Amino acid sequence: MFVLLLLAAAAYLYCTGVFRICPGEFALIRDRDSGERLILGPGLGFVWQGLVPGRLEVARYALRAAEFFEARVAIPPLGELESDYYAIKVPVNAVYEIVPESFRAGPAPAIREGRPGQAYMKDVVEKSFAEGMGAYLAQGYDRNAVMRDSVRIAAKAGDLAKSRAAKAGISVISLELSGPIVLPEQRTYLEGLAFLADLREIERNNKKELLVLQSRLEREKQSEKEYLGKLSDVSRLVKSNPDLLKYIYIDRMGGDVKVILAPEKSGMPLGLSLDDEKTVEKRKGEIDNLR
Repeated sequence: MFVLLLLAAAAYLYCTGVFRICPGEFALIRDRDSGERLILGPGLGFVWQGLVPGRLEVARYALRAAEFFEARVAIPPLGELESDYYAIKVPVNAVYEIVPESFRAGPAPAIREGRPGQAYMKDVVEKSFAEGMGAYLAQGYDRNAVMRDSVRIAAKAGDLAKSRAAKAGISVISLELSGPIVLPEQRTYLEGLAFLADLREIERNNKKELLVLQSRLEREKQSEKEYLGKLSDVSRLVKSNPDLLKYIYIDRMGGDVKVILAPEKSGMPLGLSLDDEKTVEKRKGEIDNLR
């Protein structure tokens, strides 16, 4: 009976927009209409959207979490290859805690996308180790130096991760290596450099070919434009001088034709006289070659 009363009370509080969060927990509340997310810490909290039945989606989590991350650190310039084969892999155990009053939870399509802060923590860990190894990778990949100073690198990365996570409302309790750092062999690094150089050469050649094709296309477009312009001029000339078609026809006749008699007295090519065309009667015995 007591359990039923508690369930009824919880249902009543939920329907009125009031939420009770147990100690050691926090609630992620998502507005289905706007996608906005809100974090509620331990205690009682009120969300006015909860007055509308079914509008809110609620999930509860423990404040503290222990996660395993495999941070991937790209070796410059092999990061351009976007392949884990050439990346340094760092296994890390992280213990962190959400600080509800300062934790930032941006809009998201759903709350079923993993624990809040998990993806952010992985990103923070990777960036912190990348910065911690920066001095060892800036002048070229030094595998032996990274292996020798792995503990020092992990300590520096831990301090960086704590500082960055705190700005987002996450308190990092501990950040430790859970195993040895996986470092690519030196020959793998050299192979990657050669592969990258080949890809860059291919990209340069492709760009050159693209420029040549673009230049050729522009020339062809210009040539077609000029050709269409000439056709337009001819079209206007033929439209104003229809007899010009006869002249073009005669000009295209075979070489066996020696003499063509035409009723043109102006001395100009057919249809090009500026004088008004006069009707000329056909003389007896005259041959009309255009029939």
